[in-house]
Amino acid sequence: MKKGRASRTAEGAAAARALHRFGVPDPLFDDPYALRFTSPAWRMLMSVPGLGTWVNRSLMRPLRPVQAQVLVRSRYAEDQLAAALAQVGAAQNGRGHDGRGAQQDAYPAGRSAIGQYVIVGAGFDSFALRRTEWAKTLRIYELDHPDTQLAKRQRLHKVSRELPKNLEFVPVDFERETVAAALQRSSFDSASPAFFSWLGTTPYLSNAATLATLQAIAEIAATGSQLVFDYMIPQALLHGEQLEMMQTLKGYTERRNEPLCGDIDPPRLRAAVQAMGFEWLEELDGHQQYERYFAARQDDLVPMHATHLVHLRRC
Repeated sequence: MKKGRASRTAEGAAAARALHRFGVPDPLFDDPYALRFTSPAWRMLMSVPGLGTWVNRSLMRPLRPVQAQVLVRSRYAEDQLAAALAQVGAAQNGRGHDGRGAQQDAYPAGRSAIGQYVIVGAGFDSFALRRTEWAKTLRIYELDHPDTQLAKRQRLHKVSRELPKNLEFVPVDFERETVAAALQRSSFDSASPAFFSWLGTTPYLSNAATLATLQAIAEIAATGSQLVFDYMIPQALLHGEQLEMMQTLKGYTERRNEPLCGDIDPPRLRAAVQAMGFEWLEELDGHQQYERYFAARQDDLVPMHATHLVHLRRC
């Protein structure tokens, strides 16, 4: 990322969410604020009638799996957050549900409710504006690089002059400072359970920085806290079209001076986070993401197999 400016890949993710709203009757993830957070060039491009649909279906076709990944990771994280909050709310009745609507044991008796939502590497996420019903009960913390966060705040003020009072911005450079150190400068309560969402960041970090961040979250998260994050598997595990897609994405990020540099072998990652004190709740590879979120769709969205989604709970 170039010093002094917002992440271009974060802007690209906002554009992917914005484009998904053109001509899609059943959006996988609906973000009505995404267009306002894109770069001026993207906003101008998508303001031309009919052009947004054409860009979505034609110009962006080589990157459609990347767009699908941007959408599904946000959908999955918020599905798991909804399930965690529903489990807490259903504790009195003794039953809860998971992110797929299935019944499961309610949140363990005696455990405090999740009242904090930490968005690590928030980029141009619009959760605080979109999900006002949750924003009323959650203290929201957005962690990101200072340059990207400054641009985000400037654009937020153009979208909404009155920002949610429970939203707190915490600047952090993940290569130089831990999440724990950053949150200690904020009002975050390390004694109370929180839900952490960390999306679209680990491929741009060294493996050492990724593991250090997971360790920092483990250290500051109270028992019962949950974490959803995504990570990229080694290129050697990909074949055919999926390998070609990975190479296309690498070229895209390199041209924007934000090269992909992190990928982790799945068994090594699982062993590492369990040693940190996390319970491994679920991992979705590309096939499993497709079956849960894409199989019934009528469009051509298919997720990248290079990226896995993981759901953890702090023991």
